[in-house]
Amino acid sequence: MSTRRLSTVHDLASLRLHPDGTRVQNSEKNLRIRASKYAAQDTKGNWFARDAGGTGNVKQRWAKPRDEDADEESSSTDEDELPAKNKGKQRATEDNEEEQLKDNRARKRRRFYEDESFIAATPSGGPSAQGSPKASSSRLSESEPPADWVLPTPSAETLKCMHYFACNYYTAMGQLRDSTKGARRSKKARRRKRLQEEEDGARSSEPPDERAPHESSTEEESSSAPESEDDEDEDADGGNYKPQMRSRRQRRASPDMYKALDGSALMAISMFVQEHIAQLLSADIPDEWDTEMEADRQAQRGKQAALNSLLESQYGRPSWKVRSRKAKDVGDEEVVEDPDKDKDVETPGRRTRGVVLPKVSVPFLDDSSEDEDYVP
Repeated sequence: MSTRRLSTVHDLASLRLHPDGTRVQNSEKNLRIRASKYAAQDTKGNWFARDAGGTGNVKQRWAKPRDEDADEESSSTDEDELPAKNKGKQRATEDNEEEQLKDNRARKRRRFYEDESFIAATPSGGPSAQGSPKASSSRLSESEPPADWVLPTPSAETLKCMHYFACNYYTAMGQLRDSTKGARRSKKARRRKRLQEEEDGARSSEPPDERAPHESSTEEESSSAPESEDDEDEDADGGNYKPQMRSRRQRRASPDMYKALDGSALMAISMFVQEHIAQLLSADIPDEWDTEMEADRQAQRGKQAALNSLLESQYGRPSWKVRSRKAKDVGDEEVVEDPDKDKDVETPGRRTRGVVLPKVSVPFLDDSSEDEDYVP
């Protein structure tokens, strides 16, 4: 696979990105001792980062204060330099350089993990940034208008859905496993075995005279029980379940889904989904939108004024809208002209078909009673 490409969302979802943004390559270089601490291989042969969500290492010793360490280091260096010769002084200086180098690396590492300059500014329609950690970026420190609403805490149903889809995705990718499935099968098998032993012990302790009616009743009850439950139990148990011993390397390659996705991870995923949906549903109106709309209105008014002037110059009267507006401006003294008044009269801009006659006049009279369509 080519290394000269940018990391994608698929790389992030498949846990192939380290916290510093570097991508795990599908190569044999990950088998080296130094690289194997931060990379692992799943069941399908794909490499993923162990520290994709953080190293997860917990300190087992309490850190000493810096002042005491500095005093101890100064005293130890003085003691080493006094009795030692040139060789001893050289070793002491080398140790000091190594410790200083480690301190610089640790300081740089802490600065890298605390840096949140890559986080973009919160949009105006999104959730408020209250309670978010202070970042070194200037974009987050800018004064932004407070949001009118805040996203609620993800509900239990949302967390269940996130856990379901995340487990299905990572299980399909071969990166997680359901270790409790085998435990449930073995527990069910032990429970069935214990109940069977209790029933056998109760039957053996009963006298032979009373055993016959009880046996017949138990046989009838067992025969009347639905066979579907037994079939389901057998299917669920999968026969005699025997847990397979896996090596430590295989267990690391496919960790348990319930340990990999804890409550904090599900809460973070749910909050990201809520923010993404809120950004999709929020109206993103640019600042230049009002000016563009006002310019469009002015252009429409200019076109209408040019059309009215053209009509008035050619036909002696503007459009109906302009005439009605002028009539309103003058007052109630003048009556507004009706556009349907001279509908049947020929105008300079309108031609009629045939001869225009008044509606009251009749074209001809049929006084002959011999016609078939004569009506008295």
